[in-house]
Amino acid sequence: VLRDIHQNPLKAGIVKNIEQYPWSSYQEYISEKDICETEFPLSVFSKDSKKAISLFKSFHAKENNDHCLYYMHKRTVPLLWMINMEKTFLK
Repeated sequence: VLRDIHQNPLKAGIVKNIEQYPWSSYQEYISEKDICETEFPLSVFSKDSKKAISLFKSFHAKENNDHCLYYMHKRTVPLLWMINMEKTFLK
């Protein structure tokens, strides 16, 4: 599910690399820990934190067809994302 969530901006065509999306928790898993609890999800990959981060990055870099949280047609995602961003940040 994490990979699906982190790859949503990529699949929607918003970014070319998941590390480029500024509102993702992905950075917290690979470097900057601030508000997300990352210890348990990373421990699924390895008990060694450096190895876990490396495996996490490799897992996320793989092209896939995960559809864990999709309930709408794919073409509506960018439009809905833009509408929600306008409501949230352009008040």
